[in-house]
Amino acid sequence: MFVIGASVSVYQAFQSARQGNWGFSDHGIAKSGLDIGMSAVGLAGPLGATASFLYFTGDMIGWDRIWNTAQKTAPAQCNPFIMMPSQILR
Repeated sequence: MFVIGASVSVYQAFQSARQGNWGFSDHGIAKSGLDIGMSAVGLAGPLGATASFLYFTGDMIGWDRIWNTAQKTAPAQCNPFIMMPSQILR
């Protein structure tokens, strides 16, 4: 399974290189490399499998959707995403 997933990510990386997409958005080269790395982490026993599972679940849901939901649901007084650093360090 790792070989299949890594092969798909390598193919996507080559396609991204042709288009000049080097970043994490739209399956750029950096995103493909991160996918391969997290797939390899998944081979490192139960903790690695858990980390890989959480990463790919978040990837399927969409990190921007998770991030925006976390910002909207936490109360402003305890939300570190919208607090000033001086407020967090108190």
